[in-house]
Amino acid sequence: MCARVDRDPAAGEGLIRARRAAAFTLIEILVAVTVFLLLLGILFSVIGQAGSAWQRTRSDADAYQSARFAFNLISRTLSQARMNVYTDYDNPSKPTSYRRKSDLNFVITAPPGTDFGQGNAVFFQAPVNRTLDSANLGGLPGLLNTVGYYVTYGKNPNLPPFLQSFDRNRFRLMQLLTPAEEMKAILTAPASGDWYQKQLSNSTVIADNVVCIIFWPRLSSEEDPEGDTLTAVANNAYRYDSRDGASASPQPITANQQPPLVEVALVAIDKTVAGRLPDSATPPSEVTTALSGLFSQANATNFSADLAKLEKSLNDKNLSCRIFRTTVQLKESRWSR
Repeated sequence: MCARVDRDPAAGEGLIRARRAAAFTLIEILVAVTVFLLLLGILFSVIGQAGSAWQRTRSDADAYQSARFAFNLISRTLSQARMNVYTDYDNPSKPTSYRRKSDLNFVITAPPGTDFGQGNAVFFQAPVNRTLDSANLGGLPGLLNTVGYYVTYGKNPNLPPFLQSFDRNRFRLMQLLTPAEEMKAILTAPASGDWYQKQLSNSTVIADNVVCIIFWPRLSSEEDPEGDTLTAVANNAYRYDSRDGASASPQPITANQQPPLVEVALVAIDKTVAGRLPDSATPPSEVTTALSGLFSQANATNFSADLAKLEKSLNDKNLSCRIFRTTVQLKESRWSR
């Protein structure tokens, strides 16, 4: 015999209402999905922008990697420049005064060969320890080498002739590094250019797409705020020669000594952009026009202004560029007046 259980209708309706209250309506679900998709879109947008920024940064770093390496190399090697200055009689047979003397040299001059407006060049001696006999002499840390840096334009001179026909003409940053056995900086004549001009065959490419490099010899900003004291002997151009006036009496302050400081500025263009320039035997007009008329008067105002003009001119021509700039202290400089 079964017992009958009476159900309360009111209790059943309450349970149904409770279940309905606990469930989501279709509108609520649509709103939640819309908000989720919106947040997801924002998240993907942020991730995409971060990825693009990282890719641009990486591409930018790759584009100027060789220029950055070359700039650091120049700064490090230039800081080791030597002059080995000593004091001696002006005339050993009939001495009248003492003079600064040195068998070495420090020169900032126009680039060798045709000057396309790529700035200037530097040549000096430093203990880089390059030798043709590394087995016997490689362990001598004081071996002096002739070192130089300058910009040229054309095919890579370090490639064999049969490969140069496949190479593009472009701006290239060169390093002159003469083995110790072949160094010819010691001269009996006052002429300066001979000793490095005859050694240029030892030059190698250290970076492509460097359109300009400037070396600016100067004293400290406290002693020489405008930075034109040392270049005054060269008509205030970005020039310096430690042998200029070395035999005069009195000697100029630059005679037989190297400057205490050299400010260096290197201008490189993006390698992708450089690849779109015409492969011509002469430098592209887009670059030469931008360089025209700049870096002729050496002082603090003109130096910064000319760099800014060059950067703007290159960017206006859609030639993305990067300027590397630093002040190098020549550690072995024994500056005296």
